[in-house]
Amino acid sequence: MRRYILFAISLAIIIMLIPQGIVFAHTELVASTPADGSTNTTPVREISLTFSENIQSFSTVAIQNGAGQEVKPDQLVVDGKSMKATFASPLPDGSYTVAWKAVADDGHIAQGTFSFTVGAAQAQNATANAGEQGKSGIRKYGAYAAAAVIIILIALLFLLFKPKREARKKD
Repeated sequence: MRRYILFAISLAIIIMLIPQGIVFAHTELVASTPADGSTNTTPVREISLTFSENIQSFSTVAIQNGAGQEVKPDQLVVDGKSMKATFASPLPDGSYTVAWKAVADDGHIAQGTFSFTVGAAQAQNATANAGEQGKSGIRKYGAYAAAAVIIILIALLFLLFKPKREARKKD
């Protein structure tokens, strides 16, 4: 009986140690156009964000130019997993930061930023922002590694607290 109590306590502790990101998956930005850290030599009239889950219509995006001034889109459309900000005229040459806030269908809020530049002359500034790229990938694979460790720990618990079988009696 003691073994089962120890097993239950150990299992409860492991479950409490599971990161919330694994248990409650939140929406993530999976792609953007323009891409994070990119330099665009063609005119940019639209900023498109694609998420891992459907998002609510009251999700938002805020765009700032290199001088810190807000650049308001003429239209913001949220449809399923995508959010698109469109502009009547192309964005002028310069650097831009996009701050987004996505509200998933389950009510959880995710937010983040990415940067890009417009114009060939801005190519040197784009490399400064490229270091932020890939952080969500690290988070994602870190969650997979944590899940693998937890599964291994649970398997070890089953092996350690496995009830002993009675030896068969010889006739």
